[in-house]
Amino acid sequence: MDILLLFKLTLLVLASVTSVFGVGYIILTKFAPSTINKRDLFALGSILLGVGIVSLLISIIFF
Repeated sequence: MDILLLFKLTLLVLASVTSVFGVGYIILTKFAPSTINKRDLFALGSILLGVGIVSLLISIIFF
């Protein structure tokens, strides 16, 4: 039982950290200088946000 709780907490931490970075990268696309490719930055933020949401759903549904 303790290992499942540890796994759930790990997934929740992963979800929160990746979601914060994902939202940060999406917000950064608005203020990014023209030398940075904004489309790639937005794609990276979306991927990180997606990983965070999936981790959160897995930790809630399966554990």
